[in-house]
Amino acid sequence: GYCDTPASGLDCSGNCLADADEDGVCDDDEIAGCMDVNAENYNSSASDSDNSCFYYLLGCTYSGACNFMVEATFDDGTCSWECFGCLDEEAVNFNTEASIDNGSCIFAPECDTVDADGCIADIDGDGVHGTPDLLLLLSFFGTSCPE
Repeated sequence: GYCDTPASGLDCSGNCLADADEDGVCDDDEIAGCMDVNAENYNSSASDSDNSCFYYLLGCTYSGACNFMVEATFDDGTCSWECFGCLDEEAVNFNTEASIDNGSCIFAPECDTVDADGCIADIDGDGVHGTPDLLLLLSFFGTSCPE
């Protein structure tokens, strides 16, 4: 039970003489690498993380595609060149990137109501479209109209 000459780098009890990160692996035996099992470059032999892990994010990497993902690091072959949306320039939701109309166009309602000064939706008659007009409109929200 007596130790005259311990193994290199260890004391007589088998403990590391130099273990800066106190992980039980002697500094001379540390292997730097990626220790995250979910990373693409996981190193099962690594005992000391060197922040080198990288991850693939699958998606469409072609900037001209409808479903282009700027964050994608690896193209998964799912790019779509047929972009659905509203193609009518008169619609409030006109989509300049759409190539196929999907019937989703929304149009602002036609309004023939103009006050005496020619200002549409100037509810309080001050000649300005402003917050007071909106507040007046909202004050009637949810009320029933007389028949």
